[in-house]
Amino acid sequence: MTLSIVIPAYNEEMRIIPTLERFRDVFIKNNSDIEILVGDDGSMDGTVRVVNEFARTNTWCRLIEREKNQGKGAILRELVAESKGDIVLYSDADLPVDPLNFKQLIDPILSGKADLVQVSRWLEDSPKVANVPALRNIISQLFRLVTLKIKPRGITDTQCGCKALNGNLARKLFSHLAIDGFAFDVELLLLAQAFGSSILEVPLPVRYIEGSSVKPINATFTMIRDLLRIKWKTSSDWVDK
Repeated sequence: MTLSIVIPAYNEEMRIIPTLERFRDVFIKNNSDIEILVGDDGSMDGTVRVVNEFARTNTWCRLIEREKNQGKGAILRELVAESKGDIVLYSDADLPVDPLNFKQLIDPILSGKADLVQVSRWLEDSPKVANVPALRNIISQLFRLVTLKIKPRGITDTQCGCKALNGNLARKLFSHLAIDGFAFDVELLLLAQAFGSSILEVPLPVRYIEGSSVKPINATFTMIRDLLRIKWKTSSDWVDK
């Protein structure tokens, strides 16, 4: 089994190297069947420089960069297209889920139990995310309400930044996505269900890490706009099964 880990990054100079070091020390070790692709989405800080320096001595890590910021969904489409793994796992740059728990995302795919496995913060037995600022928590809850009529059937959490997919399925799904921003997760899950893929949610611990470059209010309005775009799409608009 080969594994591709894809990480979107925008102005993550201060957080991306600790994340990559965590992968190296706990998860990568000497495993040659793992690649990590970091996608810089037009950062204005030193993200490109520090990742390039890290990659010089850690050959399992590779940087893909864009000159202009286009959005999380857009950079992930490019990263997944470049991936070669039997399984593709995407994680946010702040590493919300510890790599020690990735086995619980990967094993259901290897056993054929699911095609896509994602972390949910909203299952009955999901651990509570600590230290989330009040404004972010309010916006998160409002977004959940907005997506009630749109989100995929049976899915409790669309936005947690940690998902694993069968590699061929990942490359197929992402090649058909149109949303460039944060709402791409909703489109991804809806498309997976349209293709008849099985989705499993798991209740893993999720950490909130200070330092995000995301502007919550602006991002929320953009996501609502993109959700309206998704609402009027049907599975037949994407591709024939």
